[in-house]
Amino acid sequence: MPIRFPCPHCTQKLSVSTRKAGKTANCPRCQKVLTVPSPQPSVAGATGTAGDAQPIAEEGENEDDPYSQFVVYDETELVYDDTAPVRHPGGTPSAQDRVAVPRYVLYTQGLLLGAVALTCFIFGVLTGGTFFSAPATAGKGPCTITGTVRYASGNQRLPDEGAVIIALPETKDAGQRASSSGMRPDEPLPETPLAGVQQIQDMGGAYTRAGPQGDYSLNLAGGGKYYVLVLSNHARRTGNEEVKVMDVRTLGRFFDGAIDLLADSKYQLTAETVRGDRTLTAQFD
Repeated sequence: MPIRFPCPHCTQKLSVSTRKAGKTANCPRCQKVLTVPSPQPSVAGATGTAGDAQPIAEEGENEDDPYSQFVVYDETELVYDDTAPVRHPGGTPSAQDRVAVPRYVLYTQGLLLGAVALTCFIFGVLTGGTFFSAPATAGKGPCTITGTVRYASGNQRLPDEGAVIIALPETKDAGQRASSSGMRPDEPLPETPLAGVQQIQDMGGAYTRAGPQGDYSLNLAGGGKYYVLVLSNHARRTGNEEVKVMDVRTLGRFFDGAIDLLADSKYQLTAETVRGDRTLTAQFD
């Protein structure tokens, strides 16, 4: 008759043949070493002659298999004495280590996540056109830049009559640079159009001079990014006011002899984005 006893480590009830009594083995559940207890005398005496046939029935046991000597069994009327959760071999969590969550909790969480995602999407659609709108595209039709040019004379600011205003397309490099001859403010305008002015217009730019009140108007073929150069007719640079090297390089893309175009006049060179009619004012101190 087999010996039945609980594992002293995990309290799992075990069954083993009587010939294993007193031997050490590993529990098939917790894998800890235990000693098989001796059979009770009453159990040993009750075997009688049946014990002679017991070794024959046990001869087929596999001595190489460490788990063949134990049989794990559970009876419904018996319970474990140890209530602590048992860790399965290999780190597999037991049912006692798991947290049971009702289905309605999972469904509620799913609905909340969906509601938050939908709210964020609607908020992004509503605010996208206000805070993250794409920059306005440049106007395709003709545009006009108007303004005034003034210079300081004592405590007064006077109209800079004859000042030169040139608009050059920033993103369109000229295939052939224009001649700056006759374009300076101190050079009189000839009766026939200047060749350099026509070349600037072919690039997509414009050239003009300020009127008696210092006002001007530049007509452009379309919107876009432009360099706007203003040359004063009355204000002159002093010895400590040097021409910026970057300005000379920029103007050198469009003119032959850019440094001669600037000469000693005070100037203003800015990069402007034109999307329609706009006003630009220049003042020279």
